Order: sequence, then C-alpha cells, then structure tokens
Amino acid sequence: MKFCPNCGKQVKEDATFCPNCGHKFVQKNQKPILQPEPKPSQKFCPNCGKTVKSNAEFCPNCGEAMSAKAKQVQASQNQQPSGMPTSNQVKPTPQPQPSTNRRTTQKKQVDPKKAKKIGWGIGIAAIILAAGGATFFTIQNQRNAHPFEAKSSKSAKVKKSKSHKKSTSDSDALSKLKNKDLSSKQQAALVVAYASKRYKKNEDWANALSNLQSKKATIYTPGSYTFGKHDVDSPDNGNLYVVSPSVGYTVDGQDVTFVDTDGDGTPISFNKIISKLDGEFSKSDINDIARNVVFSSKMASNHSNSSNSDLHKSSKSLWNSNQKNDLSDYMKYFGEQMHQDGYKEYDGHTPIEINSGVKYPDVFKEKTFKLNGHSINIGWNPDVTKGDSKYDYNVVAIFNYDKGAAEFHITYLFCYDKDGNPVVLVDQTTNGDDIGVNRTENKYLNAAFEKIANHETPDMSEDFDK
Repeated sequence: MKFCPNCGKQVKEDATFCPNCGHKFVQKNQKPILQPEPKPSQKFCPNCGKTVKSNAEFCPNCGEAMSAKAKQVQASQNQQPSGMPTSNQVKPTPQPQPSTNRRTTQKKQVDPKKAKKIGWGIGIAAIILAAGGATFFTIQNQRNAHPFEAKSSKSAKVKKSKSHKKSTSDSDALSKLKNKDLSSKQQAALVVAYASKRYKKNEDWANALSNLQSKKATIYTPGSYTFGKHDVDSPDNGNLYVVSPSVGYTVDGQDVTFVDTDGDGTPISFNKIISKLDGEFSKSDINDIARNVVFSSKMASNHSNSSNSDLHKSSKSLWNSNQKNDLSDYMKYFGEQMHQDGYKEYDGHTPIEINSGVKYPDVFKEKTFKLNGHSINIGWNPDVTKGDSKYDYNVVAIFNYDKGAAEFHITYLFCYDKDGNPVVLVDQTTNGDDIGVNRTENKYLNAAFEKIANHETPDMSEDFDK
C-alpha cells in the first residue's frame, strides 16, 4: 500500500491514478512529476490541493478555512441549527476519473478532517433533537392539562347550533297540528297529501296534490255521490268530499275514510295521518295547501245524477255544513287579525255562557232584543230556507269572545233576514233587562259572511293592520 502525495489517501501499490483525487502516480521507471512551485501570490488548499490566492480566507473550490480568523468564523457557523447553510460544507471537486471498469474493493480510509466535520454535525443534530423534544413535550403537557378543552368548546357550539335548528324545526313540525284544532281546509290538505303517498298508483290523488300546491282547486261537498257504481252518502256527523270524479273521502268525527270506484277503505284518524306525514310535510306546507282549497256544494253537470239530484233537493236551504266550516275557519283568522284569539262557537247543542251572564241561544227566548232601539223578532234557526223564514232575523251561527273586565264580551250573531239577506249583528250588552244589538261596522266581517252566504270562499290573505 502507498499514500497519494496529493490528497494523502491510501491507495493500492500498483495504482496508476488516485481513486480519490485522480492524481497520477510516477512509475518506478519514470521520473517523478513534481508539482509546480507556487507563485509568491498563491498557495495550496490543504483540503483539496487546489491553488488559491495567498490572501484568500477560504478555498474557492471547497470552502476550507485558510486562516485562523476564517476557522473561527467557520466554527461559529457550524453551531447554526440543522437545515441552515454553513460555509464549511464542502462541495465535491470534480476530479479526473479512471476508466469505469476500474473499481476498488478495499475499505476507504476516513479523512481526519472530514471525520472532525462529521463529529461536529452529529453534535449539532443531537442538540437540535434535544431542543425539539423538549418543545414537543412542553406542548404535549399543555394539551394534556386540558385534554377536552378545545373539543368541548367545539362540541358546545355544535350542540348549540343543533339545538337552535331543532327548535326551529319543532315550531314548524307537522306534529304540532292538533286534530281538535284542524280546520276543514287543513283536514283536506292532510287527506290529499296522505292519499297521494298511500295510493301512488291512482293518479287522481297525485294530480289533486299537485294542483293544490300550485293554485286554488275545488273540492265538492254534496250530500251523496256515486263513484263509478259505488254510492256514498255523507255521514250523519260529518261530510262527504269529492276530490275528483273517481276519488273522495268522508269525515266522521275524527276519522277519515277514503272512497273510490271500488268502494270504501278502512277508516284512519287524523292523528294517525299526521304521524304518517310527519317528516315529509311541515305545518307550513299543509297550511300552504289548505289556503288553495275551495269548497263548493254546486257540482258540474258531468258528475253523477244522484249527486245533482241531492243538490237540487237542498237548493232552497240558505245554510249548510260547508258554509258553517268556512265561517269557522274565517273566525279563527279574524280573531288573529283582531288580536282577539279565542272566539268560541256555539256547536248547536251546548249553550255558551258569556261574561255578561246570559246563555246563547237560550237568551233569545228569555229576553227582548232591540236593534237601534226597536224590538226585533230573532231566534236560532240554522235550517232557514228561501221563502220560509221563521224569524225576522234567523241566527245560523254564534261566536263569542270574552276578555278583560267582568261582563266584557263581543258576541257576533250571523243571521239571514226574512228576505234571505246575510246580516251580522253584534251584542256587547253588559247589563239591563234587554239585549241591545247593532249591525257590525267591521267591513272585513261583513264581506266575508256575504261571500260565505253566496257559497264563495272568503279572503283570508288581508292584513287588518294595514
């Protein structure tokens, strides 16, 4: 073995070139090739052997420090964190390489200077790792001190958001509709919505729902009707509703029965219908549909003969159950607009006792009624017909509102006079032997009752406050 006179590396004895720096060795039979003497202004780098200027602080080829001052600067830079560039990082110097088939299997000797640099690098890396580890464990300990703090805060926000959403959803939930408070139009909306889901093969129900969701549509209310060959009569305590020539339903108390050309279905309660639709329809959805429902007892001539015959028989009647339902719906709306929620309707059986102490309709027989100071003949007569008037004022509906101080009340009497004209009287009498009444001056109520008397749907879109 021998050493390269240029770089100091140990090489094979018979090597022609140094595998490390490419120095060509002088053969035994050749004269040694001497390095040229450096010029006065030049010197050799002790690391790579390249010629550098005599006043250079660092080797321009490999960055080796050439003076004591340069070595101090280099040492201070070596202490910088890992990843920062340092001036003593030696770039490999391109050297003439021997032919590619020339390889050495001998273990390379470690250059003392490079070994020193490697030692410096390992030391710096150890310091950086130690500092990073300390920082990591400090942060981790801070997190562990309150392991659920951030998560809990986020969870609280999410919980609060869900709670608000649930609250908003609950206020519009279909389950908020109560069977006892449903108007006939809300009932119709629920029935059509439910039937469109239950009887998917019958396009009449789907078409009826589609129509009511986009525009006003008429549902007929005859006393009887023939669906195909199936005759259906209106229940004693309810009504028959014809949605199309082939489908309809009856309402008897709290139960609804679907009918078509094949006959009657199984009765189902409105509460059950509400529970079945809950989640698919909201309360506002049903109310939107209900606003488009128009009831009419007058059916087109293309409907069944039995239906038209029944309508003809009752054509002289001034008041029927459909008009009663329309007035009930309107009085709920009227009370909301007047900020007088809670109008109570006489059901035709149980008398209403009002704040003044009298009971309707019993009071018609017990006291004298006066209109503008003149006694009038008035009484309860929902069966009034044209040309057959029992009283001068035939009362067909009574609504009362009690509120505030004792004896305060507003009692509306919806009547037909002896000529068959609709009249709304109001009683606000608090004491005395007689009951004094007046024609109401409320234009909305007068207009609504006149429309209902003419079998038309009253307007329930006006804002009384405007």
